[in-house]
Amino acid sequence: MLHKLDAVDEANFGYNYSLVGGTGLDESLEKVEFVTNIVAGSDGGSIVKISVKYHTKGDAVLSDAVRDETKAKGTGLIKAIEGYVLANPNY
Repeated sequence: MLHKLDAVDEANFGYNYSLVGGTGLDESLEKVEFVTNIVAGSDGGSIVKISVKYHTKGDAVLSDAVRDETKAKGTGLIKAIEGYVLANPNY
C-alpha cells in the first residue's frame, strides 16, 4: 500500500494522508483520502476523529465491501498506534 502525506497541522494535532496505490488498494479506487484530528477527551485521554473520502476511477461505483474493508484497515492502524502509545507512555 502506498501512502502519501498530504498535510501536517502540528498546532491542532491533525494530519491528512492518502492511499494512492499498491496491492492493497482496490482496483476501482484512484485514491482514498483521510483527514485525521486528535482532540482532548473529557477523561484526560484523546479522541481521534477521521473522515474518509473515496475517489473512484472514472465512473466506477464504490461498493460497500470496499468501504468496509478500507474502514477495517484504518481501524487496525489506529489500534496499532494506540497499542504502541499505551505501551510506551514516556516516548
